[in-house]
Amino acid sequence: MKPKFLDHVVLIVADIPRTINFYNSFFGRPVSADENSVCYEIGYTKLFFGLPFKEYKILDKDSGGINHFAFGVRTVDELKKFEEKLDTAGIVHSGIQIDTYGKKEFIWFDDPDGYRLEFYLRPNEASKDFLGWFQIKERLQLSDHKPPLFKEGEVWWCYIGENMGIEINGKGDIFTRPIFILKKYDKYSFLGLPLSTKIEKGTWYVQVEFSSKQQTVSLNQGRIFDYRRFKEKMGQMEEFEIEKVRKGYIALHTFSKP
Repeated sequence: MKPKFLDHVVLIVADIPRTINFYNSFFGRPVSADENSVCYEIGYTKLFFGLPFKEYKILDKDSGGINHFAFGVRTVDELKKFEEKLDTAGIVHSGIQIDTYGKKEFIWFDDPDGYRLEFYLRPNEASKDFLGWFQIKERLQLSDHKPPLFKEGEVWWCYIGENMGIEINGKGDIFTRPIFILKKYDKYSFLGLPLSTKIEKGTWYVQVEFSSKQQTVSLNQGRIFDYRRFKEKMGQMEEFEIEKVRKGYIALHTFSKP
């Protein structure tokens, strides 16, 4: 048996406002902050910075203690985006280099207190970012906002996740995709069908025009959604397009007599 994750790290710094200004440039807003400490969340790990309890001293990272921290990214594009963030913030860095040992791309730089930091490329070997999705899903589950007003025939950006096998996935870092509301059950749930700009043909699909684009509604990927998966409303589909989807869905899911 072994621990499942690194829960938190605490680093001592000389100046909290300076630390916040530095780390906000690539981590975004902290999850908590006061005059004595600040906390950022990276995956499941919380990174705390606090003021010293004794006289502040800078340690030589090459002689003892912590040498460096490496924050993982999954693609070269992500690494390049963080490089741009560092450039925008005026933070001196190494540029993208290749690790001699791991043969992976990385960028290193130092924070105001001398801590060595890296963004390190660690591709997902399974090509599925389930951990990233679980973190978002946990936040959605804990959200306590009221259900938004929605109705049948609307299309919403929804958090649909990183899924298995032939199940359709969300896109981007937050795993979202346009979802057509086929049937509203109550103010908390609905039957939704995913949309794609990729044109597909066959009885599993219906072609519609939405948002001035030809799109495909996947009739075989329908599922029940909780309202907390809503991100933002995209618009209302035209009635004749809605009718095409309804007829296609009924035809696909009607059982023939034995």
